[in-house]
Amino acid sequence: MTPTALTRETVDYLRELVQRESGIAIEDGKDYLVLNRVTPLAQELGFPDVTQLVRHLRRSATTPPGTVVALVSALTTNETSWFRDPAVFAALADHALPSLAAARAGRPLRMWSAACSTGQEVYSLLIAASETPACAATDLQVLASDINPAMVERARAARYSDVEAVRGLSPERRARHFDQVGTEYVVAAPLRAKVSFKTINLTRPYPITTPFDLVLLRNVLIYFDVATKVEVLTRVRRVIAPDGFLVLGTAESTLGISDAWAPVAGRRGLYRPA
Repeated sequence: MTPTALTRETVDYLRELVQRESGIAIEDGKDYLVLNRVTPLAQELGFPDVTQLVRHLRRSATTPPGTVVALVSALTTNETSWFRDPAVFAALADHALPSLAAARAGRPLRMWSAACSTGQEVYSLLIAASETPACAATDLQVLASDINPAMVERARAARYSDVEAVRGLSPERRARHFDQVGTEYVVAAPLRAKVSFKTINLTRPYPITTPFDLVLLRNVLIYFDVATKVEVLTRVRRVIAPDGFLVLGTAESTLGISDAWAPVAGRRGLYRPA
């Protein structure tokens, strides 16, 4: 059965709700995406279609938090792969990780994957660090977070299908850092032990008290409007060490948005507090 087309009023209500609660800006012309992603959720919640779900939400005095999380999760893109943007991981291995390891001699190196999705970024970071000689004696600690609780749990499970395991991951790395369980690949226990997990909304106060040395905020800012980008970059600046590194996606930049960050010359995706 073909989902019923949405009115402009219904789409605008969902766009405003998602942007208010998560900072994610759904572009104009994405009605088909909203319809197809939210229809299964509406039916799961007991409504025949998206229109009826929105009518219910409009009549409610408050939107149930669980429904908001589910809507945001349905409309969030969770595209990821191993060692996504190889040039960025090369900059980490050649410059950021050795620099931080030297400066943190005898202390943990604290890193945060702020939009971890299903976990490939987290474990790619740890694999890169484990293969960096300068980090051989460094205590690596990683916080993995996402706005979507289901993605956080998937990252925590660290189990990947054979199809997922080949997207950017060499056979040598699979053999060295994974255990094969049937048709799945599970990240080896020593790497998993270095990661803690939280559900964090980047547009809300962060439950963080100790500064991070490295923050990966890759392929997140592209979903925010300018005001939200400024807000998030300001919040991240408060929880990063003065000599730490911020890592953005290759399609993102702080230039023209925030003067609190300076790009690292010749190192793609790397920024430092200005």
